[in-house]
Amino acid sequence: MNEISYHTEWITPEVANRMLDRNTHNRPLKQGDILKWATEMEAGNWQLNGEAIKVATNGDILDGQHRLYAVALQDDGKAIPFTVIRGLAPEAQKTMDQGRRRDLADILSLEGVDASRSLAAAIRMFLAMDRGLLFVDRKQMAAVLSTTVLADWAVENEDLVDLMRNALRFKQAKLRPGILCPLYAMVAAEHGIEVADEFFGRLNDGVGLEEDSPILAFRNRLDHLRSESKVQSAQRLSDRDLMGMTISVFNNWITGKSITKIQRPHGGTWNEKTFPQIINEDGLRRSRIARKARRGA
Repeated sequence: MNEISYHTEWITPEVANRMLDRNTHNRPLKQGDILKWATEMEAGNWQLNGEAIKVATNGDILDGQHRLYAVALQDDGKAIPFTVIRGLAPEAQKTMDQGRRRDLADILSLEGVDASRSLAAAIRMFLAMDRGLLFVDRKQMAAVLSTTVLADWAVENEDLVDLMRNALRFKQAKLRPGILCPLYAMVAAEHGIEVADEFFGRLNDGVGLEEDSPILAFRNRLDHLRSESKVQSAQRLSDRDLMGMTISVFNNWITGKSITKIQRPHGGTWNEKTFPQIINEDGLRRSRIARKARRGA
């Protein structure tokens, strides 16, 4: 086990710059935080409060880059006191906070996954759907889907993350990315990218839709919701409602059913029993056989 040391060190701008030479694996900088703390230091208001700058066994900065950059900006060269912890394992960085809590997008960035906060939200929603957690409370979901669990999954499932990223081409499809991206990935994984592109592309632009198209009915429903008091009305549909409706519309579209009006399920919202699943190839095959049988009759 590594020998970990704790010391109070007086860090000058020169020392800070030297330490920052080893700031090679960290989340994106927040310039506002740097300037805020640099101003506090310049005014003499910075206090030694026990929040540590953390250094790995190889000398890399694991936590504290914003504070070190703030020290480096001090023109008078004065030293600022910090608690410095040295000898930490590099992989411990995933579990650390830094001024503000590291969110999933930060962790993914550290893991080499290019993910915006919208994409990070989509990954969380994908796993919530995939693992049957849509109807548990937030605390239970957070306990099961920790940022570490989500980041590890994203690294191991780059193909699905790429599908979610691909969905951002249709971000005008009247669905926010946190809903659009996981549904696109699920459709593409089950039916192929061409089918996903066709469905979400038409939901995006409405081109060439027939009057009885489920996609047109869904577009009209979403437009109607937004026209009524705008934000307040749009918020009447929860994320689960929108996801359930989108899946239902897709299932009707892919099986060739005609719909002119989109309704909520009985009772007004989806629940664990009524929430739809994206139809799979076996279900699609059965639907086609049934449709041929009806035509033959």
